[in-house]
Amino acid sequence: SPAPSSASTVASPLPSRAPSTATTTAPPSCAGDPPQPGPRSASDCPICYSQANDIEALPHKNASGNIAAHRACRKCREELVKRNAPCPWCRTEMVWQTVFGVLDGLKGATRGYRDGQHDELANLMAMWQEYEMCRTKSDICLFAREMATDPAVIARLEGALITSSGWLRDSIGLWIRFYALYADGETELTTENGERLRRAVDAAIESFERNHGGHPDFVGAMYQQAVVAVLSASFSGLSTRTTALMARRVGEAALRVFRRHYGAQPRSAAQVRERLNKDYAEAVSDMVWGQDEGGDPIMKTFFNGC
Repeated sequence: SPAPSSASTVASPLPSRAPSTATTTAPPSCAGDPPQPGPRSASDCPICYSQANDIEALPHKNASGNIAAHRACRKCREELVKRNAPCPWCRTEMVWQTVFGVLDGLKGATRGYRDGQHDELANLMAMWQEYEMCRTKSDICLFAREMATDPAVIARLEGALITSSGWLRDSIGLWIRFYALYADGETELTTENGERLRRAVDAAIESFERNHGGHPDFVGAMYQQAVVAVLSASFSGLSTRTTALMARRVGEAALRVFRRHYGAQPRSAAQVRERLNKDYAEAVSDMVWGQDEGGDPIMKTFFNGC
């Protein structure tokens, strides 16, 4: 069967957004609506008035006028997100009100797709890439935690781990990204939830080496997902340490599979390139392979002379 095409597609930023349809009903805030925007001091949250060093601007969907003072600490932002609330001051719709639909769709897709739905599963990472390119660091970490702790997603992961499902292989990019956020200390998870993500990555790589899909396309698609996880972290300004380490593991597995099954076939490298974006692979080369004496083996094997 053909390999996932969506894993090699460069996700573009979200289209320009339509005018806000936020209601004018004031939502409850963390500690009641503040009387006016703006903190009492540089380190005071203007909503709860507690001192904090994680105060950030609220991500308005369509801003008008001066909204520089429309800020909140992390705790208050999380409370606003939970309520899917507009800005407490100007009532403008927040980015997260659109994000909730994306997140719910991602959760539903993660729970609903089955083994063999290669395109759909690979597209989960493209969905996350588009999401992460357009969000603040705090939102990325918050929604990653929402995904990693969703009961239905957990149940699906546990089931896939028990059965060594190919579903994990075809969605590996997502689990690499979420595990990296936990491992690098950027998303708070319990040890149990964090270790589940690590096991998902391990099982996905093992599944790929055991049954990679039967076509060179899958070799390119597998590494592409790992590459997108690294680029997502890099574009958002978050740590790339663990995503790069995981991408290297995936790359080494991809090379082993390719050499074992396709190394002697003249067209096989070209078929891998159909699902592996050269610009993406080059962009992460130093992060993933560093200053290895032999250079980047992925670029040498699949793009030498291209």
